[in-house]
Amino acid sequence: MPYLSITTNLPLSAKAEATWAAEASKALASELGKPESYVMVALQKVATIHFGVSQAPAVFMGLQSIGLPHDCNKVAVALTEIAVRHGADAQRVYLACTDVHQPRWAQGGVTFA
Repeated sequence: MPYLSITTNLPLSAKAEATWAAEASKALASELGKPESYVMVALQKVATIHFGVSQAPAVFMGLQSIGLPHDCNKVAVALTEIAVRHGADAQRVYLACTDVHQPRWAQGGVTFA
């Protein structure tokens, strides 16, 4: 199950938050070749992100999944493009990708091992 956590200080309406999460879900399913029904996206707005001596709008995304590609560049491009459409500066968008081993990921109390 791919899980994407998005943290941002961008001023977003509730509708924009929902749209961003839906767009990210579709993009992840497409780029990772996994059913969208397996994808989880959480978007959290925070008051302050201090990055590069500035508190200008910024985005941090953390992606965790079983079986991520060695190079997450296509995922990074797709997710950054979505963030830019919602008002982010591409140079202030960070993405961290973590490939999770099957025995360390569970759903419904059962691991995927």
